[in-house]
Amino acid sequence: MAARSASHDGGQPPAAEDDLDQLNATIDQLEAEIQATIVHDYEPLLAHIAKIKTSGARLGELEQRIQSVQDVQMRLRRRVRIPYEHLTLYTNQLENLHAASEAVAQLSKFFQLTRRLRLLLDTTMTSITTPPISSPKAFGAIDESDDWAQRLITAAVTLREIDRLPGIEPHRTRVAKLSAELDAVDELRSRLINGADHCLGEGFRRSHQPDLAVGVQIYHHLGRLGPPLTALLDEELAAFATAVATWLNFTAGPKDPKVSTAATGNKFWDLLDVLLDSLAAAATKVYTLEKVLVRKRDGMVVAGGGGSVATSFQAPTLLDAVVSELGTGPVTYFWQHIAEHLLNLFQRLLQTQSAVGQTLVTNYPKLLLRLHSLYSVLAPLQSHATAAMSTATVAGSPTVHDRYDQVPENVLLLRSFGALEAGYLARLEARLSDLVATAFGIVPRATGVSGMGPGGSGLRGTGTARSHDPQPVLVPARGQITVLVRNLFNELEITQFDSALSTRILQLIMQQLTVFLRYTEKMVSTDSKAYFIGYSDATKTMPTPQLTNADLINAVGILNDQVRLNLAKFPKLDPTRTEAAVQLAPRVLNRILTPLVEHILSSIQGTVGKMYAEGAYATPPSPSADGPNATPNHQSASQARYSAYMIELAHRIRYIRRLIEKLDLPVDPCRADLVRTLGSRALLLFVRHISLVPNLRDTGKMQVTEDATQLEFSLTQLLARAKLEVKDLGDPYQALREFRTVLFMEVRQIPGCCGSHSVAIGDGKQSQGLSSQQQQQPRFTALPTSTVVQYLIGQCYPKDIPTTPAAHLGLSLPDYSDWLDTHSEAEALAMLRELVGRYVLTDGDASSDAAQALRTILL
Repeated sequence: MAARSASHDGGQPPAAEDDLDQLNATIDQLEAEIQATIVHDYEPLLAHIAKIKTSGARLGELEQRIQSVQDVQMRLRRRVRIPYEHLTLYTNQLENLHAASEAVAQLSKFFQLTRRLRLLLDTTMTSITTPPISSPKAFGAIDESDDWAQRLITAAVTLREIDRLPGIEPHRTRVAKLSAELDAVDELRSRLINGADHCLGEGFRRSHQPDLAVGVQIYHHLGRLGPPLTALLDEELAAFATAVATWLNFTAGPKDPKVSTAATGNKFWDLLDVLLDSLAAAATKVYTLEKVLVRKRDGMVVAGGGGSVATSFQAPTLLDAVVSELGTGPVTYFWQHIAEHLLNLFQRLLQTQSAVGQTLVTNYPKLLLRLHSLYSVLAPLQSHATAAMSTATVAGSPTVHDRYDQVPENVLLLRSFGALEAGYLARLEARLSDLVATAFGIVPRATGVSGMGPGGSGLRGTGTARSHDPQPVLVPARGQITVLVRNLFNELEITQFDSALSTRILQLIMQQLTVFLRYTEKMVSTDSKAYFIGYSDATKTMPTPQLTNADLINAVGILNDQVRLNLAKFPKLDPTRTEAAVQLAPRVLNRILTPLVEHILSSIQGTVGKMYAEGAYATPPSPSADGPNATPNHQSASQARYSAYMIELAHRIRYIRRLIEKLDLPVDPCRADLVRTLGSRALLLFVRHISLVPNLRDTGKMQVTEDATQLEFSLTQLLARAKLEVKDLGDPYQALREFRTVLFMEVRQIPGCCGSHSVAIGDGKQSQGLSSQQQQQPRFTALPTSTVVQYLIGQCYPKDIPTTPAAHLGLSLPDYSDWLDTHSEAEALAMLRELVGRYVLTDGDASSDAAQALRTILL
C-alpha cells in the first residue's frame, strides 16, 4: 500500500499501478509454489541421500569382512596343499600299479591262450592242408568225435579270444619273448586260415557239407565269414560269365557252309543246355552252402591246455551272421548277380538286334522248357533249403511252394528274361491276330512288329494295331475254328508253370477271342430278310442273309465249345479270368439270337392275331386253304379242318423248326430253352386270343379244337429236335387242355373250377351241400382266371356287356395282348372287374348264365 501510495503521489498513472500490482501478485504466487515444491520433493531427496550414505558405510564393513574371510581361506589352503600333493602322488602310484596288474593279467592270459593254440595246432599242422574228406553226413552235421575238426574249430575260438585281448601289441618291445609269441600267433593264424580255405574250397567244390561246416565255423569264429564266402560265390559267377561268353562266341562266329542250318541250330541249343547245366551245378553248390549256414549251433566242450574250456555257440544260425555282414544270404546273392548279368545280356542283344536275340525271342517257349528243366533239378534243393530255414528261424511248418514261379530266386531269374518275354508276347500277339484275320478271309497286314523295340524292352515297334478295322469276308468253318482255338491255347501248355506269363497269354487269347466275336458281329445281317419267317410252301426257301446269320451263330457256338474244352486243360489258371473267357461267346451269341427270337415271337403273335380279321370262329373256315401237314391224298380233308391263320401258323412253325435245325447251338440246353420259349409263347397266345373271341358258339368251339390239335402237332415236330414233348411245356400246355374243358362245360359250372371257387373232390365242409356232379368238377391249376373271365365276357357280348376288354382300355387286340404281358394277374382281374362292374355286377337281374358266372367269379 505504501508503494502504491508513493507511486500515486509521484504522479504515476493509475493503469501502471494496476499492472504493477498484478505483477507483484504473480511473483508472490510463484514464490509460494517454489516453496511448496522444495518442501514436497527436495526434502525426500535429502532423506534418500542420507540412506545411501548409510548403505555405503555398511558396504565398507562387508568388504572388510570378505577380506578377512579370504585371509582365512589362504591360511587354510597353505595348510592343506601339502597333504593334497601327497594324496595325488599316491593315487598316481595306485593307477600305475593297477595298469601293471592289468597288463600282467592280459599277458598271462595271452601266454595261456598261445600255449593252448600250440597244443591244438601242433598235432594238426601236418594234415591241415589235406583234411580227411569223410563220407557225406547228415544235413549240416559235424561228427563231434572227429578230433581234427574239433581242434580246428577250438583253435579258431582261441584266436578270437586272443584278438579280443586289449593292449598286447604295445608290450612287444617291453616284454621278452612277446614279439616271438606274436609272430608265432600270426603264423598259426595264417596256417589256420589256409586250412579253412582248403576245407571251404573243397567242401564247396564237392558240395560236401561236413567240410563246408568246418570251414564256415572257423571263419565265423575268426570274425571274417563274409569275404571268403563272397570270394567263392564270385568265382562261380565269373565261371558262369565265361560260359556265357563261350556260348555267344559260337553264335558270333562265321557259319560253316558245310554244316546245315538245322545242325547249327541244334548246336546252339546244345551249348545253351551246357550253359544251364553249369548254372545248375553252381546253384547246387550254393544251396549246399546255405544249408550248412542255416544249421543252428549248440554248445560244445573242447579240451585244451591243462583242462577243459566250455565254449558256447548260441548265435541263432550262421546264416544270420552272414546276412548281418553281407546284407543277404548266399542264395540270394548268387541269383541276384545271375539275374542282373542275364538282364544286361538280353537287353544288349535286343538293342543290337543280334541273331541270338532274334532266335531267343522267336523260340522263347523252347527257352522256357529248358528253364522248366532247370527248375525241376533245383526244386528239391529249394524245398530243403526253405524247410531248413523255416525250421531254424520260424516256429511252425515250412513254406511250401506248389509252383516254380513262387520261389523267390526263380522269380529273380524270370525277371531277367523280361525283355525276351516282351518281344515274344509282341510277336505272339501279331501271330494270333493274323490267325483270327485269316479265319475270316482277311489278308494279314503289316503288324508294326520289327526287330527290337527301343531300350530292348521288346519287339514292338509301332504296335500291333492295324491302320483300320478290316471287314471280314468269310464265315469260319468248324474245322478252322477248332484249329484256331487250339493254336490260341497251345502257348499255355508251354508257359503254364509261369503263372504271370500264363496270365498275360490268357489276356492275349481273350483279346483275340474278342476280335473273333467282333468280326462275327460285323458280319451279322440286320436286313429284314435275315429275320424272315416263311408262311407257306412258296416261302420255305431261306434267304441268304438268314443262312449267313445261322452260320455265324454256329461259329460262335463252336467257338464257345472249343474255349470251354481247352480251358478245362488248365485248372490252375485264375478262375476269375477263365470264367470271363468262357462268358465272351455266350454274350455275343445272345446279342445275335435275341433279334431273331423277337422276330419269331412277333411273327407268331401276328399270325395268331389274324383269327379276328378272318372271323375264323364266327363262320365255317374257308375250304380253299390247304393243311400244312396234309399229304396229296388228303388235301381236301385238311382244307375243311383248319382255319387259314392256323395253316399259316403251322407253316411258320415248320419254317422255324428248319431254321433252328440249322443252328448248331453250343449245348443242348440252349436249343431246349429256345424251342420251349417259342412253344410256350405260341400256346399262351392261342389260348389268350381264343378267350377274346366274342360269341363263340358250338361250331366255333369245334373249330378251335381242330386248330388246337393242329397247333399241338406242329409244336410236337418243333420240340422233337430238342428231345422234348408238348407236355414238357408245363403250364402253357396244361392251360390249353383246361381251356378246352371250359369250352364244353356248362357255363354255370365254370366258377366252381377256377380260383377260390374250385373245390377238390371230397374237400370236407366246402363240399357239403354240393351235388355229386359239382364235387367232380375239375380244378384249373394252370389256366389264369383272367382268361376265363375274358371268355365269359365274350359270351356276354354284346347283350349284357356291350364292350370288350381291349375297347375298354382303348387298345387294339395286339396292344391289349402286350398289355397283359406287362401286367400281373391281379392287375388284369382288377381291370376286368371294373369293366364287368359297369354292366353285370350292379345288375342283380342279369339273366344270362355267363353274366351270373361273372358275378360269382368276380364277387
